[in-house]
Amino acid sequence: MTSVQHEFDWLPEDALNGRTSLPKTSMLASMPAGKGDVTLIHKNIRSAWVLSLRPDNVGIPAYKDEQCSYNELLVIHAELSEKANSSGIVRLQEMFHRSIPYPLFLWLAHGPAYFLSAVPLRHNRAEKGKEVWETSITKVRSFELVPAFKAALHPSFSHTANLRDLYIRWIRSLYGLMIHSLPWTELMGNPQPFFLPDTIEAGARAWGSLSTLFEKWKSLNSRLNKERQPNHRVTLGNKRFDVREQILSLVASLPFRAFPE
Repeated sequence: MTSVQHEFDWLPEDALNGRTSLPKTSMLASMPAGKGDVTLIHKNIRSAWVLSLRPDNVGIPAYKDEQCSYNELLVIHAELSEKANSSGIVRLQEMFHRSIPYPLFLWLAHGPAYFLSAVPLRHNRAEKGKEVWETSITKVRSFELVPAFKAALHPSFSHTANLRDLYIRWIRSLYGLMIHSLPWTELMGNPQPFFLPDTIEAGARAWGSLSTLFEKWKSLNSRLNKERQPNHRVTLGNKRFDVREQILSLVASLPFRAFPE
C-alpha cells in the first residue's frame, strides 16, 4: 500500500484508483490568479492529484433540490514544498475553493502537517448556473491524523443517503477534529474522546465558543505562571477556574456524540 493509499484508505478503492494528476497549468487555467498567485502555485505546490466521487464509483446517489446540486464530490490532494508558509497555505485554500464549482475536500500535505478544508455550496440566486459558498471554509491543521477522524470518515459511505449527506458528514468530522485538537489534555489532565457534531451548525457554534474560551484560559494560565504577587495570583486563579467551568458546562450541553457510533 502506497503512502497515498494509506492516507486515503477511508475512500472506496474504485474511487481512489481513479485519481488523476492535476498539473499546475490546469490549476492556473481554472483560477482567477494574479501574478502573486501564479508565483505562489509554482513555488508552493510540488504535485497534486484529483479524484471524483460519483454514484457510479461509490454507490451513493446524487442529490439535487432548489438550493443545491451534489452530482459529484471532488477530493484534491496536493504536496506542498518546504517554502510554503501559513499565509500562503490559507491563500491556496481560498483559491482552490473559489475556482472549483463542485463540493471539494482539499487535502494539503506540508511535511508532517495536513491542512484540510471543505465548504458546502448552493446555487447562486442572482446568477443562474453559478455556485456560491453556503458558509465559510471549514479548515483544520493537524500535525498527525487523528485515527478517530479517519474512523469517522471510513464508514460514512455506508451510512449516508446521498452525496450531500456524505459531504456534510465530512465537514462535521472536520469540526470534530478541530475541537479535538484543542488543548484538552492540558486543561483536563487526560485525553478527551473524539466527538462528531450532529450538524454543521452545531460544529460551527461549538468551535467558535470553545476556541474563544480556550484562548482566554491559555492567556490566564500564562499570566498566572508569570505572576508573583499572591493577591494577583488568587484573582487570576479564580478567573481561570471560571473559564474552565464555562468550558465544561458548554461541553456538557453540546449536541455531539462520541465515536464509534
